[in-house]
Formats: sequence, structure tokens, C-alpha cells
Amino acid sequence: MSSMQQSIVKQATAHFKKGDYSRARACYQKAGEVYGTNLFANSIRLCELRMGNPVPKPVSQVSTAAAKPNTSAKPPATTTDTEKQLAETQSLLEHYYTRCQELEYQLLDRK
Repeated sequence: MSSMQQSIVKQATAHFKKGDYSRARACYQKAGEVYGTNLFANSIRLCELRMGNPVPKPVSQVSTAAAKPNTSAKPPATTTDTEKQLAETQSLLEHYYTRCQELEYQLLDRK
């Protein structure tokens, strides 16, 4: 990987971390042209999600009749607690995903 190609990925990561998802998406698309779009498809989609493009809701596979109440569990969390936990989980997921990609590119550099 040349330094210019490597800088495309670093630029994309830096733009994403700054919250400039439009520029990050453009850089990921350029990197996809070089390395293959399948490597950057999730990053591009994540940028689009952050820019506010709607995501289709998944169809639930769980039957409500099969769900049993858990009497030993804590009372259900409030909506704000759940939203806060979801936001924290999403943030960590994105951090680890980005880090994983960075490590993958380092491996590509060594080949």
C-alpha cells in the first residue's frame, strides 16, 4: 500500500472521528476503488447512517407467545436508560470496528 493510498484510509478515519461523515464516506469510497468495495461497504453505510439516511427495520423473528416473563430480573429500565446504554454500545462498537479496520490495513501493508 502506498503512502497516498494509506492516507486515504487515515483521512477517512480522521473525518469519521471528527463527525464529518460526508467526507469520510467519500474517502472510504475512494479506498474501496483501490482495495475493493467489500472492505469498505460497512464503513460507507455507517457514514450514511450517521448522516441521517433511514435504515429499514429488521423483521422480528421472536414470537411474543414464546416470550416468558422473568420474575427474578430487575424492573425494566426506563427508556432514557435504555437509549443511553444503546448509544454507549453503538459508540464502542464503532470504535472497535474502526480499530479492527486499522489493524487489517496494517496487515495489508506488510504483505
